[in-house]
Amino acid sequence: MNMNSLSTLLASVTAGVAGTLVYHFVLNKFNEKGTDPGTVTLHVEIPQETVAYLIGRDGTNIKRIENNTNTCISFIDQGGPYRLCVVRGRREDVESANEELQTSVKEFAQLETAEIFVSDKTISRLTADGNLKLTEITISCNARIYIYKVPNKPNSLLVRGVYHQIELVRARLKQIALEEEQKEEKRLSVSPLSPYTHQTPTKRAQLGVVPDNTEKLEATSADGYSEVFVASVRNPFCFYVQIVGPQSVELDRFIEKMTDVYMEESFRQQLGTPTLEVGAFAAAFSHEDKCWYRARIISIEMNEEDEVESELRMEFLDFGDTSTIRLRDLSKLHPDFLSMKFQAIECRLSGIMPSNGEEWSEVEIDTFETLTHCAQWKVLMARVEYYHERQSVDGSFIPCIKLVDTNNEKDINIANEMMAKKCAIPVPVDVL
Repeated sequence: MNMNSLSTLLASVTAGVAGTLVYHFVLNKFNEKGTDPGTVTLHVEIPQETVAYLIGRDGTNIKRIENNTNTCISFIDQGGPYRLCVVRGRREDVESANEELQTSVKEFAQLETAEIFVSDKTISRLTADGNLKLTEITISCNARIYIYKVPNKPNSLLVRGVYHQIELVRARLKQIALEEEQKEEKRLSVSPLSPYTHQTPTKRAQLGVVPDNTEKLEATSADGYSEVFVASVRNPFCFYVQIVGPQSVELDRFIEKMTDVYMEESFRQQLGTPTLEVGAFAAAFSHEDKCWYRARIISIEMNEEDEVESELRMEFLDFGDTSTIRLRDLSKLHPDFLSMKFQAIECRLSGIMPSNGEEWSEVEIDTFETLTHCAQWKVLMARVEYYHERQSVDGSFIPCIKLVDTNNEKDINIANEMMAKKCAIPVPVDVL
């Protein structure tokens, strides 16, 4: 038997945008009895754009693979689109290393960039002492993090990594934000005479704060997605979803019960009319389906001649749509009907903006309504990418979400489809 013979194994592993891995074994040595597999060398062609991710910051990823598999790994730049990765060790160890290399390359195909809004104090904390905290989070979460500052806009971090790495970064930023908030509250409470003692800090973009009485959009699967219905649409930057699940059935029963109770005129008379202030809650009757709903006043137009004919613009808190309701069709909202959280979650589509860069056109809004099957109760997959500060005084933040329609043979990314139909353009990102 020729002990210097070359043994070649060709294979390929498809990894999406990461390309195809081509590799072969080179047999270096067997002992004379042929029972010891000896040492082999594995040559793997790695796409150039994948190499940096594969090696990791300061070589942490490739060192981890070497330690896990008891192999030695090096890279040879041959020029062209691929770089040669050389793995040396015992055959079974090299095969284990090959599996980990393939996994890492497949992960590269799933890399995403998420924008996370942060306060000035968080930025200061991250960049203190020569970016010490930022570097620590980058290494521990194995993600790439860039500070993205634009004049007259909130600070944000661009985080590049796979989903679980981005979520680790998000969790660390939440921890920092809470620590900064606790310091601020402690500072404000030092002097009981301070005019700011009873104020509550509102800068919570990185925490994704939404009103406590509104349902929150939280992941129900390992990849961060949850099932939702799109209940109503004003435009792609302001639409409302409901979570699919037990809440859907519970809401139907809730509305039935509320309607049964409020249909009793004596009950409504006992409660009286709602507080006539913008933002006040009320029970509102819909002549369209003869049901009573939980609502909030958003504008008032009083009728001086006949008060009960006054018109109030109402927002339905479980669906997000609005309607003009006469005062005679409103009643106070009994506290018992605040037990269930409001089901309409205001959202904003991530990654795109209007084609003209300013306002959504009617055509663009109609296209978005069609793509999301608005009010047709078709299930879509939603994932929170980051939070956007609401332009109001309440200090809350709107979840910016990725929407995917999985009802067809091929999944449809709603944002991508809007751009394909020339109904949106991508949000410009200068730093990647």
